[in-house]
Amino acid sequence: MNMELGLYQEQTQRLVMTMQMKQAIQMLQFTMEELDTYLQQQFNENPLLQYRPASVLQETSYPGSGYKVRQNHSGNSGTLSFEQYARSQETMQTYLSNQVSIQDKPRHILRAAQTLVGCLDESGYLRGSDEELQSLCKCDKETLEGAIGVLQQCDPVGIGTRSLTQCLLLQAERLPNPLQYHATLVISHYLSDVATSRLHHIGKELNLTLTEVQEAVDAIRIMNPRPGMSLGDNNAQYIVPEVFVRKEGDFFRVFTNADAEPEVHIDKTYQALLAQQSDPAAKRFLQQKLQGVYWLRKALVQRQITLARVATAIVDVQQRFFTQGPSGLQPLTLKQVADTVDLHESTVSRTVRGKYMETPVGVFELKYFFTSELQTSSGNHSVSAHSVKHLIRTLVGREDALHPLSDEALSKQLLEHGIRVSRRTVAKYRDEMRIPASSKRRRFA
Repeated sequence: MNMELGLYQEQTQRLVMTMQMKQAIQMLQFTMEELDTYLQQQFNENPLLQYRPASVLQETSYPGSGYKVRQNHSGNSGTLSFEQYARSQETMQTYLSNQVSIQDKPRHILRAAQTLVGCLDESGYLRGSDEELQSLCKCDKETLEGAIGVLQQCDPVGIGTRSLTQCLLLQAERLPNPLQYHATLVISHYLSDVATSRLHHIGKELNLTLTEVQEAVDAIRIMNPRPGMSLGDNNAQYIVPEVFVRKEGDFFRVFTNADAEPEVHIDKTYQALLAQQSDPAAKRFLQQKLQGVYWLRKALVQRQITLARVATAIVDVQQRFFTQGPSGLQPLTLKQVADTVDLHESTVSRTVRGKYMETPVGVFELKYFFTSELQTSSGNHSVSAHSVKHLIRTLVGREDALHPLSDEALSKQLLEHGIRVSRRTVAKYRDEMRIPASSKRRRFA
């Protein structure tokens, strides 16, 4: 067998992922907040880059959206930046400290109460043993008890308690009798039965009528188990819609939110310096940075174009949604949109990630418009899973509270609407919408 060494030429084709391609893909999937952070980082690293963030935004509520939206109001000097808005929100500690300071109690008790404010968790519960809190407040047991009492006088009711039961009992004190008495009994001994709707058992144990138990349970269910979370709105989700949907003639069209687009420019001072530079190393450095700005601008433009194309493909399919709401949502998959815009399915997935659309019926995440397909009972056409969920919610909202619909009954009613869905699928959708089972929805009065 002859073996010999030699050099041979072979021509092959392969796809090489350049740094610029990686950058474009990365920027495509960024949310507005992530994009802002990334561009700020690039600004810090590139002296030739001038960067202006998206226009100052101001929060407004948007009906039916479930979100708070930050919209642009160009030229309005009263708008707040993200940092200014965060600083303007009164914290739970500040809010409670102000209430403590105006109570008519001895100074040493108020001083201890101010210290306890810092011992509350985000839900408003007091954490730490008596010994630990006494050590922290540098006070005796009597002073600690007085300080806790001061804290529990603050609004919202339930602040400064140490357990769910204690929190609810404090709120029950505000109820009129005999409702207060009944609710106190239920909270103290049968809270777990409230969670499982064992109202018959509670009534039997407490010798109360079903009506009395139902009234007590109704009062308990509207109490706030986490009173601290209601202070301020620091945890609210703020979003910036990157695309708008507006009606033009008989159709709905997509418009990009120009005010939400950051601007990237070349620093003219450094560009002039590049032309005058004689040092080869310095000139090479500046040329690389200049090229980086060009690529960054190109990636931003490509991101906007891709987003507009994908959003347009979605809106073209979901025209009925913008007049009918969730019931008009059509089945739609990532692959369908990918085929329409001639992009890979993974590119569409990156594009819709964390992006929001402002529509005439509310603000929605782009991925909301992708929903699975279900066949109607006739088999002639299909409906979206979102439409079925919307119908289930409507049926539950109309049911007789004394005789709520079981999953089997909901399945039969859906069939009457021409939609064939199994009991198991109904249960799955109901759980996803956080609708309790019929046994827990049933009322007795």
